[in-house]
Amino acid sequence: MSTLILSIEFITGRCVAATVSDRDEPEWPPHPGRVFMAMAAAYFEMDDGFDPSVLKALQWFESLPAPIIHASEAPPRSDTKFYVPINDKLVPNTSILQSTPGLGRPKQERTYPTVIPYEPVVRYVWRDVENIEDHIDAIQTICSQVIRVGQSSSLVQAWASQSAAEPDLKSKSFNRWEPQSRGAEIHVRVADEGEVERLKIACNAEKIDRFAALKSDIESLKGKPLALAKADFEKLFGTYKSSLRPPEPTPATLGLWQGYARSGPYAESIIENQNFDAELLILEKS
Repeated sequence: MSTLILSIEFITGRCVAATVSDRDEPEWPPHPGRVFMAMAAAYFEMDDGFDPSVLKALQWFESLPAPIIHASEAPPRSDTKFYVPINDKLVPNTSILQSTPGLGRPKQERTYPTVIPYEPVVRYVWRDVENIEDHIDAIQTICSQVIRVGQSSSLVQAWASQSAAEPDLKSKSFNRWEPQSRGAEIHVRVADEGEVERLKIACNAEKIDRFAALKSDIESLKGKPLALAKADFEKLFGTYKSSLRPPEPTPATLGLWQGYARSGPYAESIIENQNFDAELLILEKS
């Protein structure tokens, strides 16, 4: 048995991701479940389609227990509110598009919770894992396709590696988070068996692709092929209308949570005021 290490480096030096319970609060360390969803999304978007060997590796990966997490401290960035244009609406509005008078462009307030870690690399560690050799190459292939964890601006580079032991990162800024059944400091989302299939169903990709194919056929075919395409469309989506929108994907969610507690940094903790007295003494010449 060996140790599997999944490393995520935040290229911009910051992680932009909100907690599930509060969209104004940053999530740190990034939940293993969030990382898994990023890997699943990368797999679904791979050019060579649903490669059976890669799918098998991802299903093996989802069955692993909750990992140990190596993550540095990460101070949050000060809150900044942004106002983002939403879909154009034909409603009275004080903000008018110059090119199309009468078309309003309302804006909605948005926040992008961000942390700036002292060390931009987070490592997820699985000890004593079986069959790593059978799947490590495929997991690495998936990791190479992951471009973000969190918001679209939270760009990452990901890679997987095999080791004989857990890495020893000797840095005062790092914490080692370990799964706990009692005395948890935080609770994070993790993947579970069957997660790939649940995410595949949630993204509704097959129905969306089928909708697009039938819509294209209806708009381009004539005669009997057109009638067959309309009949197929009606079975799946109802009466055809050119204005009908494709099915919407279901927001991806994970239902399994795991408690974590810090098992101590790799070096001695930083002691506040270690070089200065707590009270300030002012000396004055008489």
